[in-house]
Amino acid sequence: MSSEIIAEGEKHLKNIPLEVISQGAEALIFRTSVHPYLPDGISPALFKNSSSYIIKYRPKKKYRHPILDVQITKSRTISEAKFLQRLFQLNIRAPKLISVDAANGIIWMEDIAEKLPNENPSSLKNWLWFLEQKSEQDGSGCSTDLVVEQLMINVGKSVGEIHLNDIVHGDLTSSNILLVADDDGVWNPTLIDFGLSSVSALVEDKAVDLYVLERALLSTHPVYSKLYNEWLLKGYEEIYKEGNKAKKCKEVFRRLEDVRLRGRKRNLFIYMTMENKNYDFILKAEQDLYPIIVRRLLISKRHLNKTYSKDKLNLLELDNWKNYKLPELLYERYKINKGKLWLEKDELVKLVDWKLAKGKFRPTLKKLVFSNDSQLIIKITKEAFDIQFCEEICQDNYEQFLKKALEKLCELRGIGPATASLILSLTNEIEMKNSIVPPFFSDESFLWFNGKTDSKIKYNLKEYFGLFLKPMEKIAADLNIKDLNIIEKGIWSLKMYDIFYKNGELETLETLDTSDTDDIRKMSFTIEDWMLSYSKPTSEIPEIKENTDSNKRRKIK
Repeated sequence: MSSEIIAEGEKHLKNIPLEVISQGAEALIFRTSVHPYLPDGISPALFKNSSSYIIKYRPKKKYRHPILDVQITKSRTISEAKFLQRLFQLNIRAPKLISVDAANGIIWMEDIAEKLPNENPSSLKNWLWFLEQKSEQDGSGCSTDLVVEQLMINVGKSVGEIHLNDIVHGDLTSSNILLVADDDGVWNPTLIDFGLSSVSALVEDKAVDLYVLERALLSTHPVYSKLYNEWLLKGYEEIYKEGNKAKKCKEVFRRLEDVRLRGRKRNLFIYMTMENKNYDFILKAEQDLYPIIVRRLLISKRHLNKTYSKDKLNLLELDNWKNYKLPELLYERYKINKGKLWLEKDELVKLVDWKLAKGKFRPTLKKLVFSNDSQLIIKITKEAFDIQFCEEICQDNYEQFLKKALEKLCELRGIGPATASLILSLTNEIEMKNSIVPPFFSDESFLWFNGKTDSKIKYNLKEYFGLFLKPMEKIAADLNIKDLNIIEKGIWSLKMYDIFYKNGELETLETLDTSDTDDIRKMSFTIEDWMLSYSKPTSEIPEIKENTDSNKRRKIK
């Protein structure tokens, strides 16, 4: 805490005993026993605590122009004072306003904070931490405590009350909610810090308010945050129903879903409009999130106890075969046969098994592929790989040769552009001087780029080259990699994350418990926290510690 800032505040509050409580980005908080204008011995009648008061001081910001700084400080101080007075008039719990010195950025208000049993201030964050720590020590679960449930419902009601009156807090966190005990010793939530508040009837602003609080709970109370938020929204809905505004509440909740999606997807399309692009979050998703998603699919109803191909592989083993064993096998075949490459029928059928297992299931596709003659599969795939490896390929004509190779593979029954791209993507272990490894045209990865519904994918070459390959190539150029399937796996993981979130299955990504992998619950942060951090520089993104074989990084040529 800066002694210079404290001295600056004390200069405006001469001869007043001050106790520094906290310092935030916006203001410095003092506690004092002196009332600004009442004589000693006379206490305010309406105040619960008449022996101490809070002084909020906004110090000068040296990075702002002095004139602008004075204007901003004065405006925010007056605004916060008006909100405190407005809340008092509406009979909504908040600190009572005592005095304002707008020119110097000073507000005097009621001191409502109390002490918890561990002597910490009675903020919602400290109280929940206290109970969570206590539950760990005695083995009880604070998430099932009826007292906690009722309090979080009351928090939701408090937020709902200000929203019903078109007041948006602007900085809702568990630190800005104080608990005040009534005469019966029951904690009641009280909102504080209205420095960033505004008057707004917009559903968007209210949804953002709820989202900020939701993220704050997830950050400070990750274990029980989902439950806390459910109770909070329950109370929020109740207060709206009491005010006969149930329809408005539904609008806020619908917009909250949109805000959540925007929050998790921000900066995904920055590469289209900005320079100095950073796509490291995609590499992080490919390396860290991909194996987690595959393991989650493994224990789903669709894949549980199910095996694929004549080798009886489960999904995790099949994925390992496709991503590592098959490319290595093809590389050896390519070397032994002096630049010639092909797929055997059982390899192609097994590859289709993998495609159907990870994506949309099409019951007739495997039968169509299996109906192809073994020698025809070898012949067509060999010709397609010959086109892909042609020495005449350069950066200018690469797409023409790739189109020819894809069209050649589509001569096989059951093979369309998507499966054809999957076959050509297997050459990632082979050094190609003038070409790049084309990406697999997966449904999920395409939808991540284009945001279409599943029924609108046309699965044609025009769509593959124009809407899928082009943005892939831009990202690959910035990352300086030739294997576009690294990018495909990353964005497939991001899209699957969205699908789990929409289906309400996000928590299962954090609670996997399989015999062959570490327990993801031991991660030091939730996957959603990591997802929201992908706009940060890579050095700031914490590392998910996974020790599975499927997490092995293949070499980038």
